[in-house]
Amino acid sequence: MIDTHVHYDHKRFDCGRYSLLEEIVSSGVEKVVNPAITFDSNHMMRKFFDDFPWIYYAVGIHPNCLGEENAEQDTKWEMELRKLAGDSKTVAIGETGLDYYRVQDTEMRARQRVWFHKQLEIAQDIKLPVILHIRDADDEAVQILKEHPLQHSGVVHCFGGDTARAAEYMDMGLFLGIGGRITYPQEEAVRNAVRQIPMEAILLETDSPYVKPKEAPGSRNTSLNLMEVVKAISDLKQLTYEEVITITTGNAERLFDFQD
Repeated sequence: MIDTHVHYDHKRFDCGRYSLLEEIVSSGVEKVVNPAITFDSNHMMRKFFDDFPWIYYAVGIHPNCLGEENAEQDTKWEMELRKLAGDSKTVAIGETGLDYYRVQDTEMRARQRVWFHKQLEIAQDIKLPVILHIRDADDEAVQILKEHPLQHSGVVHCFGGDTARAAEYMDMGLFLGIGGRITYPQEEAVRNAVRQIPMEAILLETDSPYVKPKEAPGSRNTSLNLMEVVKAISDLKQLTYEEVITITTGNAERLFDFQD
């Protein structure tokens, strides 16, 4: 199994981080992708995980972590992201996108758009896929993505839309990241989308420490709960666990082109 979206550099893992990672790799999770959130996390995750060959990186800045406009800082950020994107363990740019759920300020939304364009350009220049964070901003995100046809594809992380929205993203060559929210019966739109879309478009993710599956224990999510996502997809698609794991693993390996 491959968990395509985790945040093990998050402070919620400061207690017992390495013992948890040992447990995860022993549980059957072969690889994980750890995207950056803040600019500093692009460096922090390397400090934590460079000695773990099964942990890969996505470099970028989350739309909610851009702060106020600062031309000098922004130039430095872009130069550093381009440098880090060339690292052998970097498999994607992200997470990047638009989040209008938490940000209503007009200027900050405009800043999100600027950095979304910028990170899509980096992905194209470096020839990497993108990990997209899109929340309450799908229409505008789709328009921006059409301005940057993705030669190296990408994934809509934590997909929560309906079947029509799934088709729109798939038509652009994107994968859909499916995680714990499909274990909740009230999430019928995304559950129905998963029933309808081809398995070849689905990636497994946990978004650890967030989006914990319904029946998962504890207060934080981890890759140890990835099988709960497998089970939910298996039920919705009428496939065996092994089929879900095999297909999604192949999907992740095609998208991210992991270098062992």
